[in-house]
Amino acid sequence: MNFKNFMNGRYGVDILSKVIILVALMFCLFRYTRLLGLLFIGVAFYRILSRDIFKRQQEKIRFDNFLKDMAFKFGSKAMGYKTQKPFNQRVNDWFSEKKNYKIVQCSRCNQKLRVPRGKGKIIITCRKCGYEFKAKS
Repeated sequence: MNFKNFMNGRYGVDILSKVIILVALMFCLFRYTRLLGLLFIGVAFYRILSRDIFKRQQEKIRFDNFLKDMAFKFGSKAMGYKTQKPFNQRVNDWFSEKKNYKIVQCSRCNQKLRVPRGKGKIIITCRKCGYEFKAKS
């Protein structure tokens, strides 16, 4: 019996199994947590060799949702997950931005600049080229 036939119908390795093995190896480095590390390795191999594919997929989905929640909570693009606001929140932000700010273009380099509304005629300095010009905000 070769390895391919042995793994036929089994779940196999996924990102959750890899993370569990990585955590287990870190626990195995320390004397007092070595037994816990071996227990985690056993759990990882149980997942890898399991024939209950549906349950393992559900565990992976819950793990992915946990990672997305953590990435969104800390506001970073950690672990490759994009932290993007829901569409309706982005639209609301865009309208409030449009209400409070005006976009003007530098007449020299055509750089778009955001200026606050309701300040009257102001002198604007382009951040790109340093050109100063007057515009109504």
